[in-house]
Amino acid sequence: MHRAITKLSAIFALIFGATCTNAADQRIEEAFELINKGEAAYSEGKYEEAAQLYLASMQIQGTVRAASNLCNLFLYGQGVPQSYGTALELCGAAAEREYPSALVMLGEMHLMGKGVEPNREKALSYYRQGADLGHLHGQYVLGLELAEESPEEALKYLKLAYEGGYVRAMAPLMELQARVNK
Repeated sequence: MHRAITKLSAIFALIFGATCTNAADQRIEEAFELINKGEAAYSEGKYEEAAQLYLASMQIQGTVRAASNLCNLFLYGQGVPQSYGTALELCGAAAEREYPSALVMLGEMHLMGKGVEPNREKALSYYRQGADLGHLHGQYVLGLELAEESPEEALKYLKLAYEGGYVRAMAPLMELQARVNK
């Protein structure tokens, strides 16, 4: 019962910004604060600092968000040496918990053969999972990849991406829509 209360307290604190009531809650809050600082550093192009903050967060509380963010850094060699193996491991762990960004990065790795043998079927499966969880880039890429073999499904995903604010989806959406309506 105490664990359930602690978990609910942590969720409440994260959602509503309430103050923490015990040490476990404070550790969770600290971990998420480090992730937020890491994301701010990343957006400023301070990749090394972002990596250090994500790693510090994971040492306190291993979260899928921190793992996915680190995966991104290792995948592209931003602030850390590029390592497809490490990226695959981090994204795999986050994807097991259905974290959309991790699923989409796994899709990219399998589509492009980054650290794995290229496997389009597996890639599309990962992209579809991420897209169905609302990941806009995943919706966009899946729409592009399905345009020839399944135009109706491709339209669905391109439309979702565009309606979600992913502006790059507009041109392929319009082009595919015109082709389908001929």
